[in-house]
Amino acid sequence: MLEIKDQIIDYNLISTLNINILKEYKIIPINKNSLSLLCFCAVEDENIMLLLNMPVKVISKDINYEQVLFYLEDIEIKKEIFNLSISSMFLEHESINEFLLLILKYACTNKASDIHFDINEKYFSVRFRIDGLLKHFFNFDKKLFPILSSVLKLYSNEDITQSRKPLSGRFSKLINNKEYDFRFSSMPTIFGESIVLRILDKLTVFQDFKVLGFSKESYDLILRSLSLTNGIILVTGPTGSGKTTTLYSMLNILAKQNKKIITIEDPVEYRINSIQQVEVNEKIGLTYKEILKNILRQDPDIILIGEIRDELSLSIAMQAALTGHLVLATLHTNDSLETINRLKDLKAANYLIANTVKTIISQRLVLKLCTYCNAKGCAKCNYTKYKNREVISECLYINKDLSKMISDNISINEIKQFLEKNNFISLYKDAHNKVKNNITSLNEVYRVLKQYL
Repeated sequence: MLEIKDQIIDYNLISTLNINILKEYKIIPINKNSLSLLCFCAVEDENIMLLLNMPVKVISKDINYEQVLFYLEDIEIKKEIFNLSISSMFLEHESINEFLLLILKYACTNKASDIHFDINEKYFSVRFRIDGLLKHFFNFDKKLFPILSSVLKLYSNEDITQSRKPLSGRFSKLINNKEYDFRFSSMPTIFGESIVLRILDKLTVFQDFKVLGFSKESYDLILRSLSLTNGIILVTGPTGSGKTTTLYSMLNILAKQNKKIITIEDPVEYRINSIQQVEVNEKIGLTYKEILKNILRQDPDIILIGEIRDELSLSIAMQAALTGHLVLATLHTNDSLETINRLKDLKAANYLIANTVKTIISQRLVLKLCTYCNAKGCAKCNYTKYKNREVISECLYINKDLSKMISDNISINEIKQFLEKNNFISLYKDAHNKVKNNITSLNEVYRVLKQYL
């Protein structure tokens, strides 16, 4: 089945045609041969040839109107990128730099978190991850890919001759008068390399909890937790649930206090001047284990452990909490109550959990209904009907009653019943409130939570 995402679209050609006619008749021209205009078209209409004043061959009708509008958006920018891709294949140094910078700028303008460059037998594609979802934007001639790969490696201070091993690095670029950091990663595949750039924007990570979407109840409990001088605050959820953003938002509050903060990260993504950040480096023996064993000798007030990975990291986190330190950490669990069981699986005694763990935040990210078009589909949301994401969460604050129940090894079901009687706002209840308030949709909540329902 032929799809648009498998075609190299000639944006020079599109710019010569009447965009309004293309949109009205749901046409996406791909290229033009000596006989006719090759295009995708969502409808059949005998007048298309007359309207475009040329022979037309419809190669596929497998397209919807939202796709048509998306690919016909920002034609001038796409035309410029397309032209630069052609001149770059002739090894024009300025062109390849302009091509890459324009791709980076376009990704940042679209608030992408990652840029994916992937090659196959016919072309290489460019996709942006926006609001957690990959969106296809461009295909280019695969001859350009090795040139692009080399330039990105130069940016990242990596070996341009190395394509058979995974590489990682980082670089910075000034885009729209603002400096962005990019984390570079390459991986060898059967067709060449897969290259991913993570876009690191400090403004998107250092945000107020209210902006992130935490309910007032959760917000108040988090602030209360951050005022403690010791204990463990756990942020839980699967990969991509916004745990790092929540942790950094906490650090943003704590960094304003006159305290020594040390983080253990793998890798350090966002660099903060007022905080001592330690990056794991297995190559030189700077392992998670080695850092954890020595971290308390640095006399910290607050410790951030990127992830509780095993019994050792949990043991040191608990030891730190018992000796007067506030510890922030993440854990991969589905909800706050499951977190208690997970801690037990890691050989933590009930009394230690009860005395050290102060707050468990469990969260997910859901897409928000686009407010620009009232979820109908527009250029702002790339015709997806959703724009930006927001947290759905539950915040379990371990008060004296819960602490005693955990210490006495009361079952999770009994604790759950206790919480329900005390109006605990669960992950599902928070999601229901977001749907009720038209922040997100029931379909989106189901998409995010279906595997846990």
